[in-house]
Amino acid sequence: MASDLRFEEPPVREVSLTVFFERVATLQSLNLAQLRVDWKDAYPKVSEVPPRPPLRGDTPMHQYLGGNSFWPMPLTAFTNARGDQTIELQNDRFGIVWRFHQGPKTYPGYDELSTELLLRFEDFRRAISNSLAQELNPTDSYVSYTNLIEGVLPESLAVGILTNWQTSLARLDPPELAGLRLHYCSPELEEDVALTIMVDPSFDRDRDRDDPCASLELEGSISLDDSLAIDQSLAIAHDAVVKKFLELTSNDMKTKWGLRSEDF
Repeated sequence: MASDLRFEEPPVREVSLTVFFERVATLQSLNLAQLRVDWKDAYPKVSEVPPRPPLRGDTPMHQYLGGNSFWPMPLTAFTNARGDQTIELQNDRFGIVWRFHQGPKTYPGYDELSTELLLRFEDFRRAISNSLAQELNPTDSYVSYTNLIEGVLPESLAVGILTNWQTSLARLDPPELAGLRLHYCSPELEEDVALTIMVDPSFDRDRDRDDPCASLELEGSISLDDSLAIDQSLAIAHDAVVKKFLELTSNDMKTKWGLRSEDF
């Protein structure tokens, strides 16, 4: 299991775990009043921004509202006092984003994060059931890991990934911007997890500095059915993301991060 994987100094800088559900058209900010009370100590900061587009294109992002229409619910964010952990929810999704600083043992591991997500999601479920007498119907689970890869420029990371680290030398003039996008959604993938891999510049560093770095983000999503519980689907997507991460990074990188597992 990928949950057994441990790095002494993991390169993880941000993690997002999200549960999507069938849109609740009648959900309004007022229905979150009890959560504001229950979460005021753990997540004292509350803000609202325009909602994000639907997961799939079957619901229009822009539409005219009639006199009897419900005002669209914003994306509501509950943030902790340190500002490094945020619950994000709207009428079709519930997720938590964690941001980690550089250093040993900053990232606590997937098990701790998923436990927090499932706990808060159950709070949200009860609030919707009590205020709207409606049950949520989860449809998809989503996992995203953003990693800071130090000592390599984005173009070199992209070349290394595409050549299975036969080389990392990008034989071209230094570009102003370099990146890579790979997407896998074929049925041959384990457990039908759709994977997206993104290599980008890291805005933590200036590329002209002597210590270059790049951002490597991996996203995994899986559709839910009656035979798959939320915690199981998140774990499957997480394991697929970790497995692909280990395939894409070099042995030198994994040694530098202090990989501690016999499973990979």
